[in-house]
Amino acid sequence: MTDFTWTRPTWTYCFQDSASHIATAIQNFHSDVMVIMLFVVGFVLYMLIKTCLLARKAKQVYAINHGTRIEIVWTILPRIAVSRIALPSWTLLYSTDRIPGSRDHTNLFDLTLKVIGRQWYWVYEYGLNLAEERLSFESYMVPTDELTPGDLRLLEVDNRVVVPVHRVIRVLITAGDVIHSWTVPSLGVKCDAIPGRLNQVFFYANREGVYTGQCSELCGTYHRFMPIVVERVSLKDALSWMVAQGE
Repeated sequence: MTDFTWTRPTWTYCFQDSASHIATAIQNFHSDVMVIMLFVVGFVLYMLIKTCLLARKAKQVYAINHGTRIEIVWTILPRIAVSRIALPSWTLLYSTDRIPGSRDHTNLFDLTLKVIGRQWYWVYEYGLNLAEERLSFESYMVPTDELTPGDLRLLEVDNRVVVPVHRVIRVLITAGDVIHSWTVPSLGVKCDAIPGRLNQVFFYANREGVYTGQCSELCGTYHRFMPIVVERVSLKDALSWMVAQGE
């Protein structure tokens, strides 16, 4: 019997380890916003406590005071805070829709992966473009009673998505029945799969590994049983896997 030691995942209580530049930027932006939120909450809480203490000391139950300076301050400061949050978020949102590493859309991507969401499983198609013959397979969650030591419950699938590392992957996402959402947090990818619509997203993984995700749209009874597993391997291993799957 194979020895197996269970270890607590490092991302249980926080973000998963980022495996792409976009995922790292998202986590850094979240940290910056949290600092601003802590400052705002602390300042408002301080003013509430101070106001209550002054009111109690003066023994005044109800009073209205007007001040031009304070009204200017509490109008300008929130605008500055919102601007500090909005500008980086627009830049990050725009970056998620561009090919990684390119300043324009002239650079080519290395592989096209088409994702089709269905109730309740995923269908994947490989191809360099839509005109070529494509490799297609379905991906279902592995039931709990069929898991092997080391597998993650509700996150393991029978057919993983295998893509080469250090390559730009274009993902075309759609659905065949209801709205789904293809989400892999470690890669910074989250895109809705909408019937009759073809959405597009790019990602670039900077290291090998296995990255998990789930459908993040409430798509029905078995919504929680639509896991996603993306395995990043070397180019040689990825090509060997594709040849084996094609055969």
